[in-house]
Amino acid sequence: MRLTNTMMSDNYLNNLQRNMSRMNQFQSQMATNRKLVRLSDDPASAMGALAIRDKLAKLEQYQRNLNDAQSWLTQSETAVLEINEVIKTAYERAVQGATGTNDAEDKKAIAVQVRQLRDHLVQVANASYGNTFIFGGHTTTEPPFAVAADGTVTYQGENLADPALDPASLVKLKGQAVEYQIGTNLTTQISINGVELVGSGEDNLFAVFDELIANLESDGSSDQISHSIEKLKHKQVDVLALATDLGGRMNRIDLVKNRYEKDQINYETVKSEVEDADLAEVVMNLKMAEAVYQAALAIGDQVIQPSLVDFLK
Repeated sequence: MRLTNTMMSDNYLNNLQRNMSRMNQFQSQMATNRKLVRLSDDPASAMGALAIRDKLAKLEQYQRNLNDAQSWLTQSETAVLEINEVIKTAYERAVQGATGTNDAEDKKAIAVQVRQLRDHLVQVANASYGNTFIFGGHTTTEPPFAVAADGTVTYQGENLADPALDPASLVKLKGQAVEYQIGTNLTTQISINGVELVGSGEDNLFAVFDELIANLESDGSSDQISHSIEKLKHKQVDVLALATDLGGRMNRIDLVKNRYEKDQINYETVKSEVEDADLAEVVMNLKMAEAVYQAALAIGDQVIQPSLVDFLK
């Protein structure tokens, strides 16, 4: 095969261009501190890096959901514990009212205090996290509890203490819950609806307060007031059980958060190994490519021999 000057020049320029491309690649790696500047640099590693980035993005969203859920549960726990304090105070007033030394006026005065506690319960039951009402089930934009004209406390328009309340409506209200996705195919319930919070029928917290108030205002006997006291004690047990349940949910979220924090560190480490450049290695490769390029330029005049045109001059 005969080699011409044109062929030798083309080969020389092609080799020189490849060397310049290598220098450009190393310079890009130095400027970006990344091994993979373009997908074409290493397609297999680039696909792995994209997969890791996708996992990190999902992980960050799950962590945001966990933080939001934790704040919601903390607010719920604060409200539930405050309800417990209200019940304790009402219990103390009821015990005072059951004492045989109190006359009708004394009991009415105690009834006024218990009624104020009942009104405060409505405010606590309408607690919110930001602009979201936390005990409203699926109804989060409006206060779930309201006081009707006759003084009855309703939940989403329903009187939970009414024994004639439609069972289907009660089941629907009980089934309302807010859930957050905290992982792949993993959700957690963060809300307590109003039925869980105050109960229904005779077990309704507001009904228990109303009965106690009525017994005090009507100068009820010690036995009647003691009966209301027993109901208060029962409701306090229910409220403390809710607080325990909330604590368990918060513990689970803490465990998941800790695991995700470790996962994020691991993913970031793998991502760095795939994407980040070793600057010392890049500098060394760049200097070697520059040396080769300079050497190529220096011997270029030897590679490209004089042509016939040069002799005709």
